Amino acid sequence: MFEDGQVVPRAVLDSLLCDAAISRYIFGPDSQLINIGRTERIYPDELRRAIIARDTHCQYPGCTAPPRLCEAHHTKHWGRDHGTTDATTGVLLCWHHHIHVHTHDIDITWKTHPTETSTEKHGKRSRKNAPTGHWEFTDRNGNLIQ
Repeated sequence: MFEDGQVVPRAVLDSLLCDAAISRYIFGPDSQLINIGRTERIYPDELRRAIIARDTHCQYPGCTAPPRLCEAHHTKHWGRDHGTTDATTGVLLCWHHHIHVHTHDIDITWKTHPTETSTEKHGKRSRKNAPTGHWEFTDRNGNLIQ
């Protein structure tokens, strides 16, 4: 609530909560920070670099804004949904689409779809399913945004 008693709109509150600060740290076997849970809301440099390495640019459909113009967004809202700060729940969004996702209540989920690959070795062909993943964006009515 603002000082004048006016209620803060949910989208504004969610956007503000994305960039607030709090602290828990989990390191991987190579001493790289991989998860800080709910102890901090802001993605530290190590996690941001991991998200950039995976996403490479803004992940909103059709956008190719480079990482320098992007922010790490919690796919499970940190405040409202008690989301965690880790690489698996962070997606790279440019500032424009970050605001758009909040104001239009857009849901973002990681989808893994196996794709068939074939390789030829010594004249023999083998096939296997290789997992691939991507972020899927849906509007408040559950419609896929492409």
